[in-house]
Amino acid sequence: MRETALLTGPSHALVAVLSHPQAAASGRPPPAALFLNAGFQHHVGPHDIYVRLARELADLGFLAVRLDCSGLGDSPARTDNAPPEQSHLSEASAVMDDLAARFGCRSFVSLGVCSGARDSLRLAFLDERVRGALLINPTEHLHDDTALQLTSSLRARTLRRHYLRLLLRSSFRAQVLRQVLRGDFDTALLGQALRGLSQARPSTATSEGLFPSTAAILGQLRSLLKGGVNVQHVYSEGDQAIDYFYLLLGPHAREVPHIVVRGVNHTFTPLWCRDRLSSIVSHWAQETLAVLQSGQEGAAQ
Repeated sequence: MRETALLTGPSHALVAVLSHPQAAASGRPPPAALFLNAGFQHHVGPHDIYVRLARELADLGFLAVRLDCSGLGDSPARTDNAPPEQSHLSEASAVMDDLAARFGCRSFVSLGVCSGARDSLRLAFLDERVRGALLINPTEHLHDDTALQLTSSLRARTLRRHYLRLLLRSSFRAQVLRQVLRGDFDTALLGQALRGLSQARPSTATSEGLFPSTAAILGQLRSLLKGGVNVQHVYSEGDQAIDYFYLLLGPHAREVPHIVVRGVNHTFTPLWCRDRLSSIVSHWAQETLAVLQSGQEGAAQ
């Protein structure tokens, strides 16, 4: 396995670590897998999970790129005060341009944890070169998160649903019940969850029973899936992100490919569950690679 550091992106100011695949027998350039930062974590990801996944994707034939966006990890901060939700996407697109110029990459997949997952989906919406997106515990990606009142309401309602699910129908229920009986819980979060009881649903809804911004995003997701983009959500049973997903989509959740891993927290801390995550990512990557290769063979005929 050969790994190199690269200065890339706008003005070659961003730092990335590349895991290189073996040269393909066909001589075709490899597709690239772009790992986007999880919160303020640098390019190794939570518990170094990006390192493991990147090397496994390189073994499958991807050029795996663990990127530090501006102001994160080893990359310097921007000087123009552009908001991260905008700058990270423009930087990722610029990195894709650079990878295309240096290595001939024509197809890309994006993946990440939490905010990195949200950015991965938005990158797929913006750039048709992205042919797969693997989203690990994304949240606040299915509505207009600039609508502050709606976001506050959804956070409260998500927490309420989350605690009820953990207590009543999850593999964590015995542990949660013991904590409740001991009084061992976060009172601030509980108060926020209780406020979710009084949060009324906004009166504006589409004919599908969705918030308008959610309906629009679901429409974009449907378009990606119909166009052959391999979008996969992966959720931890112990994380509230899955409650957000079901709360926002309701019965339409079945239209969006998703996997729930039981007995796992937000960042896949136990070693056994990282093995499970690795298996999920490898399966998704192999599916995506098969579609990309069949498309290349069809174009060559």
